[in-house]
Amino acid sequence: MALFGVQLLQVVPHRKICVVYIIQALCMLLVCLAQFFNKMIITSLLLSFIPAALLVMALQGQLSQQPCGLKMRLLRMLGYIALVFALMAAINKFMKILLWHEADEHINKFVRAKFGLEDSIDFHVGLYLCSDGFGWLDWSSIVRLMQTLNLPLYLITHLVCLTALGIALVQQHSHGLSNCYLNTILQTWHNCYSHNFFPVFCAFLGALAVTTLRMKFIWAPYICLFASVCVSDSAAYQWLLHRFMKITGMKVSSGWMPNGGPFH
Repeated sequence: MALFGVQLLQVVPHRKICVVYIIQALCMLLVCLAQFFNKMIITSLLLSFIPAALLVMALQGQLSQQPCGLKMRLLRMLGYIALVFALMAAINKFMKILLWHEADEHINKFVRAKFGLEDSIDFHVGLYLCSDGFGWLDWSSIVRLMQTLNLPLYLITHLVCLTALGIALVQQHSHGLSNCYLNTILQTWHNCYSHNFFPVFCAFLGALAVTTLRMKFIWAPYICLFASVCVSDSAAYQWLLHRFMKITGMKVSSGWMPNGGPFH
């Protein structure tokens, strides 16, 4: 989903995303082969999502050549999201009918029941709903992360990254950059693919951890990673000090920060 997010935002080249999609699909097929043709892998939502995302990517590549405004881009993004989920559901249903496989249907029922979209609850769904590991993120986990200062530092860094990414996207699509210095910073940010991917990726991980307590083990390492960036990223502090010295009129050496920003 994070790959599809950066695909929609067009902040990572489609060629790189396509390579990752293909690697993921090949890995799942190899696992399926190693498990003596496990039908649950063939009929999984992820393996159905990958061809759907590739089809949407091809359509997006065709339509992106046509000039359009910011509002039209937003409408197209919503259309791409609806289309990829529709294609994923259709491919998944087709594979289940083709292979006569319904063993993982309880997972779909559990997801629908968790969000109040399923009225009838069988034994397996009720078992998952009663388990604390499949519940919402508990308050004690948030308190522990707050006490160690990991969560506040993570939220600051993540908010700054998402804000910079959002500004870069708006400026890119509106073609209205008036500040050359800001233009350099945002262009450098936009060209750094890790800066574009990880904020989107962590947003999906955070949503997954909040809705499913057991998934917090995936989100927690990235909380620590972003918190460490907030504390130890010397380039960001150099850039902030550079801006402070320019605002206050203090002397700034021309060679102490050669790249003009923290995002090099």
